[in-house]
Amino acid sequence: MVLSYTSTNASILYLTPIFSVNLGYALHGGAPGSLASEVVESVMIQSTNKTPLALWLFAYSDFDLAGVAEGDATVSFPSTNGVLQEGNGTILTQLVRGPTPNYWEASWYPIILYGLEGNSPVTLSDELIPPEPGDQTFAYQWYITLGAGQTFAVYLTNSIRSEPNTNSLTIAVLESNVVISWPTNVVAGAQLQTTSVLGAAANWTAVTNSPTTVNGLYQLSVAPAGHAQYYRLKE
Repeated sequence: MVLSYTSTNASILYLTPIFSVNLGYALHGGAPGSLASEVVESVMIQSTNKTPLALWLFAYSDFDLAGVAEGDATVSFPSTNGVLQEGNGTILTQLVRGPTPNYWEASWYPIILYGLEGNSPVTLSDELIPPEPGDQTFAYQWYITLGAGQTFAVYLTNSIRSEPNTNSLTIAVLESNVVISWPTNVVAGAQLQTTSVLGAAANWTAVTNSPTTVNGLYQLSVAPAGHAQYYRLKE
């Protein structure tokens, strides 16, 4: 193993007789006091085998949002390559760039970890276990076959920021969409509304897309429109 690092970057190189693995980490902080940061993880695997090499690759994540190890957090997968985790006044998004994962799973700690560290092969379930808030972890799984000299590369961008405290709505940018979430226990009949301007010129209209229900939250994915868009819950 070869390790090199600075205050913001780290690189780890593993060499085996049949393949090499290069792991990279880059940390970017937000403005002072913003409670925002970004961690980019990169994984590159190159086969040095003379015959096709079949591998299972897992990316496991266990974030303690706001430094709380057993926080009451929620996890959802708004897209095939994106995760949204919310809890303790913090929002985390993880975006996968590279081959689409074959499987995913989210569950309370340490269900996934026990499976990955067990003696038997594991296949992630494409499920939330259990489907309710808790001390959440999540993982992706790829099945890859590399020919001689071929390389597999994937990048995980983890963005963390403080959750805005406005009208029980949380908004996160994930890939090219905006994901809006709010609790399912809000006042019955509350309607999500949107406008492109605020003040006297505001024209609030109902968002007609039907939200999905994930871990006690309504969740809606919308495409950005114009230079700015505002949302509220209206009883």
